[in-house]
Amino acid sequence: ETYRKDQNELETRKNYYDRILRVMTHELRNTVTPIVSLTDWMLQNPDAQSEQERQEAIEIINTQAHNVCSFLESYRQLTVLAQPAMSDIPATTLFRNIQALIKAEKGADRVRFETAGDVILHVDSSLISLALMNIIRNAIQATDEVEEGLVTVLASMPGGKPLITVTNN
Repeated sequence: ETYRKDQNELETRKNYYDRILRVMTHELRNTVTPIVSLTDWMLQNPDAQSEQERQEAIEIINTQAHNVCSFLESYRQLTVLAQPAMSDIPATTLFRNIQALIKAEKGADRVRFETAGDVILHVDSSLISLALMNIIRNAIQATDEVEEGLVTVLASMPGGKPLITVTNN
């Protein structure tokens, strides 16, 4: 079962990376092709160009090169997470904020937030909120067809360490 799960995860990642590579290849080709055409034309016809045409060609090449850099930077930012801004936050406060964010979503009424005692989390509240909202949404979707489906988000301190669990029935 673990092997199948690992294989499924690997296949999912492979598909994800294949899609990214296709998009990147397409965008890079679209951006680089005019540069290649223009430089080929300039090299093959050096005496046929006016100074103004050379200047325009250089401006186009420069713009395309900047477009490539901008495109690559946007992908680089997707792969590098910013340093988390860690702070202490009571689990009850975090849960109240998440509850407010999801309350208008279908199935949000089936989510119960619970804390076992005074649980203080040392987290980046924005990042943990995003992660928990995604997990909670998945749990809600998994209970769509379940009669009396319920999602429970619990903060506890087993062994003195904070733990958040998300479960559904």
